[in-house]
Amino acid sequence: MTAVGLEMYSELLEETVHELQGLEREEKVDPEARLGLSAFLPEDYIADPGQRLAMYQKLAAAEAEEEIYEAADEMRDRFGEPPAPAKLLLEVMRLRIDLKRLKVEQAEYDGRRLVLAFHASTPVPPQRILDKLKNEAERYHFTPDYRLTIQLGKLGTGEVLPAVKKELQGLL
Repeated sequence: MTAVGLEMYSELLEETVHELQGLEREEKVDPEARLGLSAFLPEDYIADPGQRLAMYQKLAAAEAEEEIYEAADEMRDRFGEPPAPAKLLLEVMRLRIDLKRLKVEQAEYDGRRLVLAFHASTPVPPQRILDKLKNEAERYHFTPDYRLTIQLGKLGTGEVLPAVKKELQGLL
């Protein structure tokens, strides 16, 4: 059985046990971050495609920042100091932890606006969003399909992640 097959089997088994116990299964979100950033593991940093894929999978599966820090330490130990695109990837993966916690299915920055697509079961208090809409109506717009659009304006590459993190912190 492959690692992916084993993981899927484990998830199905866990879901079945929860159903038998009458427990509601918590909806997990696998966020997609499209921020226009060049964040990746370069081939000249991790040459072997299998090792590169394994590192991407480890980073994508992380549920806590500590797991990202551990992966970063492993990368440094095995491959040396990460180049800029790999460091940026680590930052994006840390952001994904926050997106998972808030159940944001997608975060997209188009060069002017940030759109956060929330899962219906997001823990973000509705009042927090309503306050933003009321107090800064020119910057915030919310749609019935749980999408919050935030006018950020033109940001430089180094400004995108801090701006997104700041907006997410404002929703906690």
